[in-house]
Amino acid sequence: FYEYAAVRKDFGCSLEDMELECAKEINKVDDLTYDVVFYDNIKDAAGNEITAEDYAWSATEMKKAGNYEN
Repeated sequence: FYEYAAVRKDFGCSLEDMELECAKEINKVDDLTYDVVFYDNIKDAAGNEITAEDYAWSATEMKKAGNYEN
């Protein structure tokens, strides 16, 4: 899994109170949809570019593994 797009500073904190890491901006579209804008040129330790598709893939795999409820 890659560096987090954002992290909660406190348990149960709101979207507005999250600490952004690789995401420049996160906007809630509806209860299950978020629009995330990532910084450009995010790379892994080997220098490979990490894309929004990579984040989507990771989230999908974590959901399949039972690590996310929604």
